[in-house]
Amino acid sequence: MKLLALALSSALISTATFASDTVNFDYVGAGYAKFKLIDEDGDDSLNGFTVEASKQLDQNWVISAQYLDTSLDKADTRVSEYGDKVYTTYVESTSDIAQWNINAAYIIPFENNTLLELVGSVGRINMDNDGFIKQTVNYLDTHGEEHLYPRFQRDYDTQLHTSTYGIEANYHIAFLDNFRATAGIGYQHFSRAQDKNEFAYQFELAYDITKDFTISASYQNVDVYENHFVTVRYNF
Repeated sequence: MKLLALALSSALISTATFASDTVNFDYVGAGYAKFKLIDEDGDDSLNGFTVEASKQLDQNWVISAQYLDTSLDKADTRVSEYGDKVYTTYVESTSDIAQWNINAAYIIPFENNTLLELVGSVGRINMDNDGFIKQTVNYLDTHGEEHLYPRFQRDYDTQLHTSTYGIEANYHIAFLDNFRATAGIGYQHFSRAQDKNEFAYQFELAYDITKDFTISASYQNVDVYENHFVTVRYNF
């Protein structure tokens, strides 16, 4: 936090100008997305797509939005023995997670092709998990004959959602005319979660293939989940 306060103080007294075309905030993009849910039982990665858009309103203000849609199909068979009975449980599930964010950012130019971006965001995460579970029992009776019969089976569907509110500070630096990096830290608040405030950090690398097209790779960690993106942006 001391480093952030020092950076803000330096920005306020700086008279240096920043080349507006070094970091472009006017684009639309689409590409690959991975949503990784982190919990005590393990890590589940859902794969899908993302779309994004950004527009610089004036010298200091930017608005942007992003949407992702990911899914994961799983099937598992577990076998357990109790006494003379063998229980076989088959579970099949499909998980879908969709997320969107709308952001407003204030840009503070620095020297040497760098800038600080202060961002406020509002969003939503929708989770849908549906599947099928079946259990069968296999045992030998007193005459040694084998019996196999279904114990139970059912379909299930679980839907969860949470609204998110975030603040973050992102530091942009242009190493070359066509290569840039971003690092940021912040917090995200979940309206329906046991731990309502989570620390967040992110990284991004962007390379201009041509003047009109940029390829970007980014990573975001919000403690309870991770986002991975590889996108192609059209600059306007």
